Parts: sequence; C-alpha cells; structure tokens
Amino acid sequence: ELAAATKKQAEEEAAAQDKPLDLFKLQPKKPNWDLKRDLDRKLDILNVRTDNAIAKLVRQRIAAAQAEKRKGTGVTTGNEGEAVGMEGAELLEATNLREKEDEEEARREEEAQADLLDGS
Repeated sequence: ELAAATKKQAEEEAAAQDKPLDLFKLQPKKPNWDLKRDLDRKLDILNVRTDNAIAKLVRQRIAAAQAEKRKGTGVTTGNEGEAVGMEGAELLEATNLREKEDEEEARREEEAQADLLDGS
C-alpha cells in the first residue's frame, strides 16, 4: 500500500515536470508594480514640501500687497481690519483657484490609474 502511494506520487511529479512552464503565471499582475511600490511614501514628502512652498508664496504675496497698500496710503493705523492684506473677493478667488487645481490634479491621477488598469 505504501509502495503504491509512493509510486503514484512519483508518477504525478514526473507528469508535472513534463508540462511546459506557463509564463503568464511568472509575470506580476501589474507590469510596473515595482515602480509604484514606494511611490506614495516618497510623494508624501514631496507633497509636504509643495504645500510649504505654496504657503510661503502666499505669505510673500500677502506681505507684498500689504507693503503696496502702506506705500499708497502712507502710514496705517492697523485698525482697518485688513490684517490679511487681501480683499475678501481676492481671498475667495484664490481659494477657488486652489480648489479647481486640486480637482484637476485628482482627475488626472484617476485617468492615469484608469490607463494603467486598462493597459494591464
């Protein structure tokens, strides 16, 4: 009984070795998985730097606008309520522009993901 089982197992192994190797089973599901492996972790650092750079540019723009107002009106008392240096409409427009840019970036990322999924 044990000899028959061993013989049967040896025959199955020999039959398995005779089969051709399926190359599709060796390939990864997504061809560029290794490129995206650590992408999110690396992009987190870049996103923080990008946000900091944008904030710095906005601060510089506000400071320039405040300086321009001081030059135009002379000495200010500081009680005018415009501590930010941007009018309400300007601030709203800048916020809306930033939101549109974020939506456009998200749409592009979704399209890129869809293209990658369609390509694989």
